[in-house]
Amino acid sequence: MEVVLTCIYTIFFYYIIRKGKFFKTEGVTVWLPGALFLIKCMAGILLGLLYTYYYTNYKDADSFKFFTDSKIMFDTLTTRPGDFIRMLTGFQGKSPDL
Repeated sequence: MEVVLTCIYTIFFYYIIRKGKFFKTEGVTVWLPGALFLIKCMAGILLGLLYTYYYTNYKDADSFKFFTDSKIMFDTLTTRPGDFIRMLTGFQGKSPDL
């Protein structure tokens, strides 16, 4: 399902880039913004595969730390919204109860 969703989003945003007036500027060829977007998507997919199959230690990999920490913060939003705001703003960030 993730592969299908990734393909759908990629096609959708590629279409927006190709048809949007914002990405058409003088001196830049028409195909360049779309090509750069596709290269960026491929680089992101390759990075994900690299961290999935080569760097398999999830506790030390920065890429996975980002997602696990953000899941903790997102779950706190529904259970303890005050703590979520404190984590988001850094207010009393060194507090032991946080």
